Amino acid sequence: MRQQTSLSPKSMKYRELHDACKCKDSNLVIYDVQQLKQDSYTFLSDIDHSMIWIDHFIINESLLSFKNYCNIDYNCLLSDHFPVKISVKCALSKTKTKADDNKRTAMNWKGDGMVKKYKQILNGYISDIYDNRDNYCCATTCNKQSHVAQIDTLYNMLVNAMQIADEKACMKKKKRRNKYRPMVGWNEKVKTEYVEYREMQNLWKNNNRPSMGPLHDKFKSSKKQFKRSMKQYKNNADMHKANALANDLTNKKCTSFWDKIRQIGKVDNMNVNLIDDECGDLQIANHWAKIYETDFKVSKALEAQKHWLNECGGNRKEMTLDNTDVVCALQKVGNNKSSGNDHLKAEHIKNASPLIITLLTLLFNLCIAHSFFPMSMLSVVVVPIYKKKVVRQ
Repeated sequence: MRQQTSLSPKSMKYRELHDACKCKDSNLVIYDVQQLKQDSYTFLSDIDHSMIWIDHFIINESLLSFKNYCNIDYNCLLSDHFPVKISVKCALSKTKTKADDNKRTAMNWKGDGMVKKYKQILNGYISDIYDNRDNYCCATTCNKQSHVAQIDTLYNMLVNAMQIADEKACMKKKKRRNKYRPMVGWNEKVKTEYVEYREMQNLWKNNNRPSMGPLHDKFKSSKKQFKRSMKQYKNNADMHKANALANDLTNKKCTSFWDKIRQIGKVDNMNVNLIDDECGDLQIANHWAKIYETDFKVSKALEAQKHWLNECGGNRKEMTLDNTDVVCALQKVGNNKSSGNDHLKAEHIKNASPLIITLLTLLFNLCIAHSFFPMSMLSVVVVPIYKKKVVRQ
């Protein structure tokens, strides 16, 4: 069995690599050779079945204290080369990702059970707010700035109550995620060869990995057959996806069909590199900020808000709202629309108990009476969608 070739530890090329790492200014170490056995290998030839150690992991001596262990993954099936795995020990702060915010199940507004649970939980939170509604200033005109804080508090309590009720109503036992993503057509084209290869591989390992003989030949034959099937499957991946979609349509499996469509449509969104001669993430973000600051600028001055009320008629008594006005306005808001910073939609109000209508009416009347709107209510999320269009002369 030929093994001492290329960059294997006993070869001439390896000694040259070793001498280069031991130079005066380099301070480099071939880490995997120090940690693994001398009969290890990272390449298995399909032609002559030779096992060669040609892949190495080189690090600086100062980093040795950060390494835990090193091994070779002999279970890798998609290549002739077996990857070298290195475990690194270092302290990193966890970065919050979008997946961390979406661990719970999305609210299903068409399901009676989840909506009923949401309504019960929310009613328990807002009932106390409803009982204390008389503590707020109900005058049609009021200039006391001390009441502004009460408006902010009322708005935040209502938003927090709906957010907590939504979170608790959507809580669900976390499902175990599959380690590998399902591949369309795998079971029909590759699974049989894969199962046979794995059985022969385990049998080969349990018999001390013989380098010749009938068992060795059967193992190599099963591996070759599996890799051939895998290569054919990858070359015809698009055809397998199309056949799977056609079978679902023929058998009227709508759920399976649309699940496959979503999987096929998942692509990584690429950020735009250049917009209006501005390049770079920070420069593009500042460019959009200037544009939308001009178009959607909201005055924070109290006098500007009072001027707007005076332009509407000057008489705030005529602008007082009741529950009917709030219900009519809510009915005009469509369902399944995107949410804002608070992650609340119209369905959160429509499917709540009737107490929320009374509290919203109180909130809006307080805002009109005091010429004040909470800044968190006025904040919006603007997502510019860049559409590349051909400029025609």
